[in-house]
Amino acid sequence: MNKSIDFIEKVPWRSPTGPLINFEPYFITKKVCDLGCGSGDLLLYIQNTFKCKKLIGIDNTKRAIANINKHKLDIKIKSDILSNIPYDFDTYYMWIETPNTECKVLELLKKNISSNNKKYNIIIAYNTSGTCKNNPNIPNSTEKFNNLCGFCNYLKCVTGKMSIIERFLNSNNYLYTKKSYNYNDGLSCRESGELTYYIITL
Repeated sequence: MNKSIDFIEKVPWRSPTGPLINFEPYFITKKVCDLGCGSGDLLLYIQNTFKCKKLIGIDNTKRAIANINKHKLDIKIKSDILSNIPYDFDTYYMWIETPNTECKVLELLKKNISSNNKKYNIIIAYNTSGTCKNNPNIPNSTEKFNNLCGFCNYLKCVTGKMSIIERFLNSNNYLYTKKSYNYNDGLSCRESGELTYYIITL
């Protein structure tokens, strides 16, 4: 975690920041929308790291209120993601690990392309491994996990979720690349591990 940024959530459930530097071209001078932004910590990191043309977040909870008040982030809270997609942005980031919603977002963006002739970049993230709160020395993954840890057990379903999004992408002829990056922000639960990304260009 970037210690110079005053994140709201001390354990970075939604803000392991290291890997995002690999996506710099998708952020600098771009209009960026984080769909399902949670507390807004990731938006705060992007705002402090990249010079975006515009940056907004949308989330169906109220978790971002503290960041909105403190850092004046542009976030629509208690808002349905699918009903509030802005179609005039360049990059859409999703770390919600919900294939059905991700697929619907892709369908809506693809449908909108024909009407405005605009290019979209979509980044979909999945947390594929992470440190364990019960034993920081265990490099948890979908193959190796601690049955006593809720996050470790959650990782068991990640492979299935990723197979759903991959089937959708392949069966609908989406152009995409898949990349994995390690991050290391500490030894608490999920502060170190791996994120896997799908980068789709429409």
